[in-house]
Amino acid sequence: MSGTFLCKILFLVILSRRQVNSIEVDNTPSPVTTRTGCQALLTCAGLGTSIEWTMFGAVAPLEENENLSTHTEEFRRGNSSPPYWVANLSITVYPAINNQRFQCFLRGSPPGARTITHQVLLRVDPEVVAIEPIDAQWDLSSYHIGSNITIGCSVKTCAEQISVQFLKGASVVKKYLDQQGVANSAYVLTLPVSEDIVGMYACKVDTTNADHSAMQYFEIIGTPKPPLPTTAPPTTEGTTRPTNTGGGDNQNGGGDGDNNSAVPASYSPSLLATTLLTTSLLLFLLL
Repeated sequence: MSGTFLCKILFLVILSRRQVNSIEVDNTPSPVTTRTGCQALLTCAGLGTSIEWTMFGAVAPLEENENLSTHTEEFRRGNSSPPYWVANLSITVYPAINNQRFQCFLRGSPPGARTITHQVLLRVDPEVVAIEPIDAQWDLSSYHIGSNITIGCSVKTCAEQISVQFLKGASVVKKYLDQQGVANSAYVLTLPVSEDIVGMYACKVDTTNADHSAMQYFEIIGTPKPPLPTTAPPTTEGTTRPTNTGGGDNQNGGGDGDNNSAVPASYSPSLLATTLLTTSLLLFLLL
């Protein structure tokens, strides 16, 4: 109860300050900047008619995107004028934003209104923040031997250069060296499925100077299915009996097998007997 009461007192003290045409950020000379990993939060606050963040040198409000977003709140105590403003600028830090300047505009109320500007220089420290969670286990029981399994490692970083390694135990399975750091990058490990790939793995990310690193573990378990059967090509049967090209007996009467051709179906023993009989009769008449 005492904590809640104290909070209310401090809140009322802030609102009661009559500093109409100036900016105040807890009596500090510039907006407050906090960093959590690759996320930066810039806070600007003060009494006035409006407040906004812009890029340095720009007049138009900051154009928001996936890396920049703003949130503004207005606080009033009764009918007090002007209100107390708090403007937060959230930044996903990445190398291209290094050394960028941002400015906070606080506009005062008439008469004698003027705009107060504060600037912030954002510096990026090489830092690997995190690896997106990888499925803890990959079960081979739904894969066939000979197929492939692909595992992705998504890295969030604001480092200028990183190296990514997939490890099995202490052995390097695959590595990506000196990759350009971006806010979100995905790296993959593709393995041919077999019982040999079962084990504990890790995706390890290091900055090029090895000052920062992150690691995510995953395990491959289970017994893969047998390989998928291969389909034999269809065979074509010929209409002629085969030629005997080797020694030994064959269905055409054996022999030495010196490339004997297949016997035509129209050649028969009765034709041979008729021919011999005719030849014998002619010889008898001549004699």
